[in-house]
Amino acid sequence: MRTALAVTAAAVALATRAPAFPAGLTASDDAFLRAYQTTIELRDVRVPHCDALGAREGMLAYTNVAVNAHVPFPRVDRHGRYTGRTVFKIVHATLRLPRSITWPGMTETDRSAVRSALAALRHHEVGHVRVAAAEVARLNSLPPTVTPDALVYRHTEMRRQSAGLAAVAEAQRAYDAQTNHGRRQERAPAPFAGPATELRCPATGSNRRQQ
Repeated sequence: MRTALAVTAAAVALATRAPAFPAGLTASDDAFLRAYQTTIELRDVRVPHCDALGAREGMLAYTNVAVNAHVPFPRVDRHGRYTGRTVFKIVHATLRLPRSITWPGMTETDRSAVRSALAALRHHEVGHVRVAAAEVARLNSLPPTVTPDALVYRHTEMRRQSAGLAAVAEAQRAYDAQTNHGRRQERAPAPFAGPATELRCPATGSNRRQQ
C-alpha cells in the first residue's frame, strides 16, 4: 500500500515551531508492531528543494502485509459431519519508510516539520498492519463449516480462503480511500486516526525552487 506525503506550498514560511507529533501514537504503534514479525526498511531521501517532494508522492512509503490462509483437516463427529474453518494469520509485515528527508539550506523549523511529517507517515503505514489484523480477527471469528460431505467441506473452505484474502486486500483499499492515503488521517477512527501526512513547503527562502 503506497502512501502519499502531501506537500503543499504555503503562502508564508513554516510556522516558527512545527507541531509535535503525539508521542502516545508512536508508543501505541510500537507496542502493536511487537506482536507481529515485522521488518522496517528505512532510507534517506535527499531532494534539491522541498517542492521536489511533490513528484515523489505515493512512492515515499509502502507497507506489505503477508497473510496466510490455512485450510485445516476437519473434525469428524460421531454423526459423520465434517467441521472446521480456514485459519487466517499475519505471517510478516514489511514497512518501507523514509528515515530522513533533506534538502540544501534547511532550517531547524524545516527539520522539525519533516520529523512530524515522517512520524505521521509511519503512523499511517502502521495503520495498514492494524487494518489487516482487524480483518484477520473478523475472518477467524466467522462460524465454521459443518457438512456431512468431505468434498463439500473442502470446496467451501477453499472459497472461504479466496474470499478472505480478497477481503483483507479490500480492507486495505478502503483504509486508503478513507484517509486519502494519509492526507486525511483524521477521518479514521481510533487508533488509526492521527495527524495528516503533510509537509508544508515555504513559499520563500532556501527551500523554494531555484529559478
